[in-house]
Amino acid sequence: YDRATQRDLASDKYIEMDQYTQINWISLGVMGGIWLYAVVDSYLDARKQIKDFKRKKNI
Repeated sequence: YDRATQRDLASDKYIEMDQYTQINWISLGVMGGIWLYAVVDSYLDARKQIKDFKRKKNI
């Protein structure tokens, strides 16, 4: 149990954390994309429904 092994362990941990962070960012990006798509999709759907509703009201 000397300094060198401790430093090696620390750098291994750091590399692991770095990889984990990258994976996290990727999954965050994917989640964000899905979320954004869902919001836009529901917004467009709502607009279409409002248009249909107005059209029916006018008839």
